[in-house]
Amino acid sequence: MQGVIKMAAMALATAGLMACSDTGGVIDPSTEPARVSAALLDVKLGGLSAVREKLDLPEATGSAQDPVVTSIVDALLAKNGERVSFGFKVESESPLDSLLAKIDGSDERFKVELEGQTKASTDFSLGFDLPDFVASGTFCVRLAAIDQFGNVGLSSRSICITVQSDLDGGAPVPTPVPTSAPTSAPTAAPTAAPTAAPTAAPTTAPTAGPTAAPTAAPTAAPTAAPTAAPTTAPTAAPTATPTPAPSGGSAAACYNELLNVQGTRIVVTYRGDDGDSGGTVDFTDDRTIGGIVSFNGRQARETNGTTTSTVSNAGAANSTSTTDTSTYTIVTDSVPQVLAIGTESFSTSQAQGFTITTDVITDIDPGILSRFNLNAGESYNDSYTTTVTTTVNTGGFGSSTQTTETDTTRTVRYVGRQTVSVPAGTFETCRFDSTSTTTFNGESSTSSSTDYFGVGNGILIKNESGGDMTELQSATINGAAIR
Repeated sequence: MQGVIKMAAMALATAGLMACSDTGGVIDPSTEPARVSAALLDVKLGGLSAVREKLDLPEATGSAQDPVVTSIVDALLAKNGERVSFGFKVESESPLDSLLAKIDGSDERFKVELEGQTKASTDFSLGFDLPDFVASGTFCVRLAAIDQFGNVGLSSRSICITVQSDLDGGAPVPTPVPTSAPTSAPTAAPTAAPTAAPTAAPTTAPTAGPTAAPTAAPTAAPTAAPTAAPTTAPTAAPTATPTPAPSGGSAAACYNELLNVQGTRIVVTYRGDDGDSGGTVDFTDDRTIGGIVSFNGRQARETNGTTTSTVSNAGAANSTSTTDTSTYTIVTDSVPQVLAIGTESFSTSQAQGFTITTDVITDIDPGILSRFNLNAGESYNDSYTTTVTTTVNTGGFGSSTQTTETDTTRTVRYVGRQTVSVPAGTFETCRFDSTSTTTFNGESSTSSSTDYFGVGNGILIKNESGGDMTELQSATINGAAIR
């Protein structure tokens, strides 16, 4: 009932705005920033409803104590009639008093009062509903923060939002390319100590710590290697039939909003082959999407799951482990994109008659961004720092805690659509190639990998990395097998 009331209220507000328009209600965001600002609905800053003020943003006070405001992205692609949201971070020596946002060129600003109750350095988000009567074009938003002593900090640049509207026949709008290296990247697990298994879905943050056994999230870094070698068609005169080359098509087709909806249950089974040792890893990941919670001071969607893994090595006994993992992501369906900001995991394993438990907390700053608003051939760079705190308890032999920090820079390229066959079936997929350089304890190394996500279902179908390959054995979403 509350949802019906809210939808009715939004419809009335939209009708009122259109009735007041002398141009039939259609707004050009590139030339009418004031009308865009007035039309935005349900504006929230840091999860709080913002008030409108007929004021400009204040000037920065210019002191060393000014809060520092930085955005996670510099550009977004949005659709009229949908919700737009993005994250930003405020670093301050003092608790914050208020947050402000303003569309460049408009005569009003949006403000929320924090009253010094928010800690000094925090991640926030700005979100609003974009009415369906906004035409294609671009508008930009500037952010500001004020601490409890009145020091003002402004974002160094505006975040520009490009609207792709169906009012003008769905005219294509160029995908925005960040003006500086984005602070995140598509699905790839933190490289501090990648686990042996891929994520259940692109929206699941990888577990990046040295766990006792593989967890539900691999994708240590999608590769730039082609797929399997050409196969031979059984004809009277056999000829080589190469794997179909990737074709065009937006990666948005491999983004499934259902994977970010609270209550969605995803069950996937994978098998990973180790090309070096000849061993295999079989694991089943069962996870359910949860609600919005706070993780290290940031509002994110929590997903809880359990992974059961069995490692088989030639000439050695099999080992089985169970890992309970909570992942934390910031989701922007309107772009579409997912920012993985961390994980918490607990695992148990048996070794030489002893039970070993491992607790791992992974914080990814600013996060790993999975972007699906790419066309074939488009790519971007990103960088992030992964901090992993691992506590291992070896029964009667005591416990130990270790913290590691790894810096990663990556180049990610969306190659295009490609058909792949795995034990779970044959799927049309979106192929992402990635090259990563990680620095740990002053030493750097470079690796590459390739990830394939299913068109229409968003599930990771296959991963190739460093001579190893992981393939989907089966997958269900809310009990229905993917196709």
